[in-house]
Amino acid sequence: MKLAFLSQISGTIDSLRSNRSRNLLTILGIGIGAFCIATVLALTNGAQRLLVEDLSNHKTGTILIRPVDPIQKQTGLFDLSDTNWLASNGLPESDLQQISSIPDIASATPLLPFSANLTSTQHTTNNDLVIGTTPSLVDTFDLKIKKGQFLEEGIVDNAAVIGEDLSLRLFDVEDCVGQTFQIRGTSFVVVGVLE
Repeated sequence: MKLAFLSQISGTIDSLRSNRSRNLLTILGIGIGAFCIATVLALTNGAQRLLVEDLSNHKTGTILIRPVDPIQKQTGLFDLSDTNWLASNGLPESDLQQISSIPDIASATPLLPFSANLTSTQHTTNNDLVIGTTPSLVDTFDLKIKKGQFLEEGIVDNAAVIGEDLSLRLFDVEDCVGQTFQIRGTSFVVVGVLE
């Protein structure tokens, strides 16, 4: 038994000596494989940390679902390159109701982003981002109102809430509550200004 074992060891050593280049390539392959596995694990761990960190910076449970034109490459969340497609292919009301009925969903808010020129009696702005939505947006995105109020059921038709910067560009004042402006020929009354 001892002789068979020593014979095996002797044969192995002879094989290693006679095939040095093959042995070197085998060791190199094992090293590269181990390095690749370690790299993939490190990248996966790093991506996971980035995702967790990014999600922890947002309000808990906030998820944005938007349709994307499968033919056209979208460049961002509010890519306005084809607003006609977005307006006609949004999520239907039935999908919004289904999403709202999912347990642990605090609110579901529809958004319709588009670009438009805004006109007041003093100024006209070009290609500003306009978002059509409902009153639940203020809670969904934890928006802060500086002046006035946010959209509510029962307030004036065609109510609008605008940002401070837009208030200055359209009306030359920070508090423009009660003033009107037009989007594509339709008049809107400012009921609130965001911080």
